[in-house]
Amino acid sequence: KIDSWDVESHRRGFSITFVGFLGLLLTSFFAFILSDSRSLHFVMLTALALALFVGSIRIFYKLSAHTALATASVLLITYLFGFKFWPLFLSIPAIGWARLKLGKHTLAQVVSSASLVILIYSITYNLWF
Repeated sequence: KIDSWDVESHRRGFSITFVGFLGLLLTSFFAFILSDSRSLHFVMLTALALALFVGSIRIFYKLSAHTALATASVLLITYLFGFKFWPLFLSIPAIGWARLKLGKHTLAQVVSSASLVILIYSITYNLWF
C-alpha cells in the first residue's frame, strides 16, 4: 500500500518504479510496432534501459530519481531537437542541488544518479548508431 508519494525508503519506491516500468514497456511495445522512426526507437530503447538499470539499482541503493529523470530528459531532448536546447543542461545541477537542500539525498546519490544516466545513454547511443 502506498500511503505517501514522498518515498523515504528506496525499497518502498519499488512498487512505484515497477508500475512506471510496466507502462513504459507497453508504450515501447506499441512504438516499435506502429512506427518505423529510428529516433523514436532509440528514445524508447534508452528509456527502457534507464528504467531497468536505475530502477534495479534503486532496490539496493538510494538514487535520486529526480536527478536521473532530469538528466535523461535533457539528453533525449538534446538528441531529438539539437544542441539549441543546451540551457536545459542547467536544470540538472539545479534539481540535484534542490534534492540536497531538501535533505532528500546525499551528494554521492545525486552525482551517481546523473552519472549512471549519462553512462547508460552513452552505451545505448553507441550500440544503436
